[in-house]
Amino acid sequence: MPFQIIRFFCFFITTAIWAQDQIEPAGTNAENSIQIEAFGAFTYDENESPMQSASSNILFRYGLTSDIELQLSNQYDIIEDNGNEVVFSGWNDLNIGAKYYLYENESATFGLGVLGSISIPSENETIGYSTSLLISQKLNKLELGYNLTYSNSGIGEGSLAYVTSINVPIKGKFGTYLELFGEFSDLKTHQIAFDTGINLFVSDSIQLDVSYGRGINYKQQYGLFRINWVIDKGTRQL
Repeated sequence: MPFQIIRFFCFFITTAIWAQDQIEPAGTNAENSIQIEAFGAFTYDENESPMQSASSNILFRYGLTSDIELQLSNQYDIIEDNGNEVVFSGWNDLNIGAKYYLYENESATFGLGVLGSISIPSENETIGYSTSLLISQKLNKLELGYNLTYSNSGIGEGSLAYVTSINVPIKGKFGTYLELFGEFSDLKTHQIAFDTGINLFVSDSIQLDVSYGRGINYKQQYGLFRINWVIDKGTRQL
């Protein structure tokens, strides 16, 4: 069995105090508000050399102004090979970013933002960076999102990633979503995947997400659980 069940659940319990999976909204948090997102994820790679990993990530968002948001995040990974031998265990690079909400129309149904970030290395000397174009849109009850991101770790030509998402509210405190996302590694190799999940709005400030995803043209699947806590009742993101 990929990953021992008891280790899997223990890892999720210790990391569960981490919102939709791939998409980044165009909007920013309210001024002076703080938002914390924490998630635990399990990934299984079914390719020729099977690998499995468990990850926990924590992201802090701070509303510096009404249209500028600062971000700080880090991720802890445990990666095992097919023989359940740990090949990596530790923290990844520290990510620091800033998002600017460029535009919102009068009806607040369309928003445009940009996000830039740098990765401070934990082991090597190469500083990575990324730049994203973020679009959020509302069509009746549907919430749509589009992201386009270029990132470079300082090695190779970098990668170009894209995400499209659709969120459908359900009666009560539930919602469901579907995302299609992909990446051109070194601007050449293309991998595409999808995920789907359920949102539970516990309160105005707390949201829970559970999702499942898998590769379309490559053999990988994952599950994720996330907690999103807004320490402020300011304007919610578009």
